[in-house]
Amino acid sequence: MSPRDDEEVPKQSASADPSALAALLAEKSRLLDLILDQMAQGLMLVNADHVVEVCNRRALELLDLPPELMARKPTFIEVLEHQWATDEFAKTPEEIKAFLRGGGILDQPPIYERQRPNGLIIEIQSVSMADGGVLRTYTDITERKRAEEQIRYRARHDGLTSLINRDTFIEILSAKLNECAIVGSRFAVHYMDLDRFKPVNDSLGHAVGDRVLAYVAERIRHAVREGDIVARMGGDEFAMLQPDIDSIEQTIGLGRRVVHSLDAPMDIDGHSISIGLSAGVAIFPAHGVTPEALMRNADRALYDVKCTGGHGVRLFEMSGA
Repeated sequence: MSPRDDEEVPKQSASADPSALAALLAEKSRLLDLILDQMAQGLMLVNADHVVEVCNRRALELLDLPPELMARKPTFIEVLEHQWATDEFAKTPEEIKAFLRGGGILDQPPIYERQRPNGLIIEIQSVSMADGGVLRTYTDITERKRAEEQIRYRARHDGLTSLINRDTFIEILSAKLNECAIVGSRFAVHYMDLDRFKPVNDSLGHAVGDRVLAYVAERIRHAVREGDIVARMGGDEFAMLQPDIDSIEQTIGLGRRVVHSLDAPMDIDGHSISIGLSAGVAIFPAHGVTPEALMRNADRALYDVKCTGGHGVRLFEMSGA
C-alpha cells in the first residue's frame, strides 16, 4: 500500500547521516582545538598508557617543546628524555628531579613549581583521570613570584639605604646568638650614630639628608668585610654584626675602619658635607647573652663616645659592683 498523499514521510536525521556526523565531529574538534590554543595555561593530557594525547600551544611555548615531537603523540617518557637532553631541569630542586626521574606523572607531588633555564617560573599541577590518565596544567607564575619577592624584600630592608632594617637585624642577631651559644664562639655588635647630621638635615633639608644617609650606607658597605652584617636601625643610627671575632683588637680595628670611612667630605647636590661617625661595641657573651642586652650595652658604649666629642669607637666596659 502506498502512503497517502497527506501522510508525512519521516525525514532522515542528521545523526543518521555519516557525512553530516563526520562534519559535526570535525567542527567540534576544530572548536576544541581553538579553545585549547587560546588558553592562558599550558595543558597536556597523558593517557593511561603514558601517551601524550593532547598538548596545546601554550604548553609548547611555556616548555619550549618541539612541535614536531608533540605532533606525533609521543610518550611522556620521550618528552622527559628531550627535556633532560636540553638541560631543562638545570634549576630544578633535587627532590623534584628525583620525582621526574621516576616518570614525573604519578600522584606525588600533584602541584609543584620549578624554574626553567630561561628564568621563567612555572607551576605544574597534575589531576588523575578516571580512565587512569593524567591531566597536567602549566601556569606562568613568574610575575607573581617576583611581586612576592619584592614584598618580602621590602618587609626586611630599609627603603632608603637598601640595608636590612631593625627587625631583620634583631632576627639575625638572635639566630647568631643561639648558634654561638652552642659552639662557644664570640661575635660583636657595633651600634653606630652619625655626628653632625642634624645640622645638615635642618639647614639643607630632608631630601639632602636622605642622600647623605644613602651615601653613608654605601661607604659603610665598602668598609666592612664580607660576612659582616650592616643594618639601618632608624634615623641616623646603624648597626653591624661582626661574626666570629678573633680578638678585641680585631673588633676595634674594624670599628675604626668604619668610622674613618666617613672622614672624607661628601659632595651632594653641590654641597660639600662633612659628618662623622661614632660607634659603641658589645661582645657576646662577655657583654650580654640576649639581643636586648647586647644592643643596650653597645648603645651605652656609643653614648660614652658621644659624651667625649664623638668620632671614635669604644668597647662597652662592665661597671664594678
